[in-house]
Amino acid sequence: MKGFSLIELLCALTISIIGLTALMSVFAKYSLLHERYLAMADARNSERFATYVLRQSIQKAGFIGCATLDDHFNLKNAGVDQDHRLSFGSSIQVYSTHNVRAKAGTDIIEVRNMSSDVSPLMRSINNSNQMTLSETPIFKPGDNILVSDCQHAVMAHVQTVSRSRKYHTQRLTLSAVIHTKFDTEAKVGLLERLIFFVNTNDALYEINGRDQKIELVPNVVDLKAIGYNQHGDKNIVDWQKAVMLSIDLTLLNTHRIFSFAIPLIERWPR
Repeated sequence: MKGFSLIELLCALTISIIGLTALMSVFAKYSLLHERYLAMADARNSERFATYVLRQSIQKAGFIGCATLDDHFNLKNAGVDQDHRLSFGSSIQVYSTHNVRAKAGTDIIEVRNMSSDVSPLMRSINNSNQMTLSETPIFKPGDNILVSDCQHAVMAHVQTVSRSRKYHTQRLTLSAVIHTKFDTEAKVGLLERLIFFVNTNDALYEINGRDQKIELVPNVVDLKAIGYNQHGDKNIVDWQKAVMLSIDLTLLNTHRIFSFAIPLIERWPR
């Protein structure tokens, strides 16, 4: 039997090479599209998570248990330093300079409130620097806490903590005496000072109520925040008048800016 000639083999090889080149081109384009799709999916997931975290935290600004702080609420201090105190004016702030190593030109959002994870008082207190709570949430020496009922609240600094396994309680000794009377209906929670910022390594970070730095969302290159008052005026200076916050986040992979608004419902005029 007669075999293939050299010319026929060369023609077949040339056709095969052309076909393989075309297939590789299609495969490369598909791989590029797939990578873009994954990047877009990651970006959307980052957007959703960042929106959720910021919205949940910012809408709790000024939360103090069964009430939300305003400039008339009876809030007292018993040992918390100036940097960590809560007031109506400091419950939400936006600024551009801080010692958290934020990226130059980006905004920093600070929120202060009482943690939603609280413990009831096991015994009434009055003119005392000690209190007995249930065993959870766990408080530590050095914590700043808030004792609150629906009429008044007091900030305090925890000096020591002793725990009873038998009674499932924890006893807090404070750095200063609380002169306000609180019954067992009062709640005790961590006084949180949350700071959100973009770090120099292009990621969105949070510093929580115990000054722990946590990376929330990678590949964020910019954060901008604008406050609005009840008349719709923006770029306000007095954050006590803010009723809504508009936030722009820029992502590294897509260079896309996504925006969302957070209404501070408790501050809306009644």
